[in-house]
Amino acid sequence: MAMLPKEHPLHSVVNRKNTREVKRHRTAIHNLLDRYQDSIDPRKIEKIPATSQDPILAAAIPFAISIPEDRESSTREAKNAAEEVQVFSDGSAIEGKVGAAAVLLRAGKPARTLHLHLGSEEKHTVHEAESAGIVLGLHLISTERKNGTTFALGSDNQAAIKAFQSNLRSSGHHLAREALRIAHQILHRKRKTKYALTIRWTAGHEGIEGNEAVDREAKKAAEGLTLDLTGNAPPPVPEKTPTHEPLSSKESSHRSSQIQVDKHLAQIEKRGEDASDR
Repeated sequence: MAMLPKEHPLHSVVNRKNTREVKRHRTAIHNLLDRYQDSIDPRKIEKIPATSQDPILAAAIPFAISIPEDRESSTREAKNAAEEVQVFSDGSAIEGKVGAAAVLLRAGKPARTLHLHLGSEEKHTVHEAESAGIVLGLHLISTERKNGTTFALGSDNQAAIKAFQSNLRSSGHHLAREALRIAHQILHRKRKTKYALTIRWTAGHEGIEGNEAVDREAKKAAEGLTLDLTGNAPPPVPEKTPTHEPLSSKESSHRSSQIQVDKHLAQIEKRGEDASDR
């Protein structure tokens, strides 16, 4: 019950703060929540949605996917890419710490970079960081003001890309669902232009300029750097602690990484609005 999505009729009952404090007309749900109150907090457990995304949108992925058959083909495709804007994302783990980064490259313009420090490797995985990097990359694309532009988003993690072609119902797919949500928003906003996006597997450590650049930035994020588009460092985000004993610490932290990404992107958007007001 702790994993019920908000659309479920019991979600509000299970997640209500004062549910356990009911003294009269108690039901089996109240007794269950009271019995496990020390080990389970429904508000801190990842919710598995009834559907991975809007059924109307599920049939169409809002971007093209390209996974070349081998590293040589990947390198050749990346170096001959025709898209006007190249974005690269990556995740990294260093000395027990995990981080993600994304870099946007446009000819004649300075590179734009986002960093996100996820936290301890005991609670986060590199795969999780790779998915968070794709979310950051999509946010960079969403903040590009020029319409009618073609974009390529390169990631050196095939599993993170292939997740978009799955049913997205597994634990840990919350970041892939968030990436799809942002991608659909971008497509809707630019639907009357010649906008196009391709998410491409770009083999790592093959001399691809963007890959090498984002690899360095991801290492900085793993070491603790979290910076938005203005170069400001947001306040540190406290890590969630495991809330269900049978789950491993990495499984129980999936929700924590989503909260970190959401807060980081919200701060970026707010600073962008403040800058535009000035």
